[in-house]
Amino acid sequence: MVYNDRIMTKRFSFLVAVHAFFIKDEQILLLKRANTGYMDGHFSVPAGHVDGGESIWKAMQREIKEEVDVEVKKTHQPIHVMHRTDKSKGEERIDYFFLIKDWKGLTKIGEIEKCSELEWFKLWKLPENIIPYVKFALQKMQEGVLFSEFEE
Repeated sequence: MVYNDRIMTKRFSFLVAVHAFFIKDEQILLLKRANTGYMDGHFSVPAGHVDGGESIWKAMQREIKEEVDVEVKKTHQPIHVMHRTDKSKGEERIDYFFLIKDWKGLTKIGEIEKCSELEWFKLWKLPENIIPYVKFALQKMQEGVLFSEFEE
């Protein structure tokens, strides 16, 4: 496309995702991915993509309800933001991580077709098969770092 003698290119866009760090009694809630096509058999946190026209907080509330079947009414601010690059897929993402300390209901697997386990782990004793960028973001959050970059 040409505009005023300049070649215009399509504006770059990021995929945007939200992640919930449920933390209670120095433990974090992790779910084991299954049948998703991305790192199945590895532990992650409740997470998902932001839909068009949806705020990041509304997306986080939706994903929490879908994946662990609890409600978080009080609005939370992101505790960490990550610019993540996956060179093998040619994708770049912006990931928002939220610290969730209070919720209504008992956590349970909400999407049985995408999750094989839901378990609490000590923050200092995470499973070996945790998704690397999630572990990295958790470490950065514990260090008080608000922004990071991660390349897969």
